[in-house]
Order: sequence, then C-alpha cells, then structure tokens
Amino acid sequence: MSLLNFWRTHAAEFTTLLGQHVLLVGVSTLVAILAGVPIGILAARRPRAGAPIVWLANVVQTIPSLAMFGFLLPLPLIGGLGARVAIFVLILYALLPIVRTTTAGLRSVDSRSRHGDGDDAR
Repeated sequence: MSLLNFWRTHAAEFTTLLGQHVLLVGVSTLVAILAGVPIGILAARRPRAGAPIVWLANVVQTIPSLAMFGFLLPLPLIGGLGARVAIFVLILYALLPIVRTTTAGLRSVDSRSRHGDGDDAR
C-alpha cells in the first residue's frame, strides 16, 4: 500500500487527527507565550530571581517526553491521559526557548536606549 493510497483511504481520520494536533500545539504555544514572555522580562530585569527560573526551565528541557508523561500521570488536575496533560507538557517544553530568547533580547538592548537617554534621530 502506497502512502498516497493510505492517505486517500484514511482521509477523514487524518483530517481529524491533524486538527487535534494543530489545536494542541496552538493552545500550548499561546499559553507558553503568555507565560514565558513575562517570565523572561522578569529574568532580564532581576537576574537574581531570573537565574533559578532559567535553571528550572533548563532542567525541564532535559527530561525526555515519555518520562515527563510518566511523572505527570499520578498528579491530580494535570495528570492522566489525554489532551490536558499533552498541553501541559508542550507548555513546559516551550517555556525554555521563549524565556531564554526574551531574556537575551532584553539584555542585548543598550540600557541608554531603554531609558530614553540615547541619541534619538528625531
């Protein structure tokens, strides 16, 4: 059976599962952005508070995904099987790059331009 033939015979199932996948990724990415950008701003403005946050995000990133699902199975409200735990795991994995790039971006901006003391070409 060729791949195209398989897709043709399972088009409805493929479309349903693709929609579920896009929904899971979209929701988790949106929540990760809404949480990660403020965390990154905090980490950039307050390095003593930000260092443990970035460290924790690094630790979460090192945990293999199957192990993460195993750790979360017994937790109330989050654990179990299904979309809720998948979204939670995807949020955890998305936080590190969002926090790191937000922090790095804010730290790379010259402090004079952040406070309006730079030379503006107005």
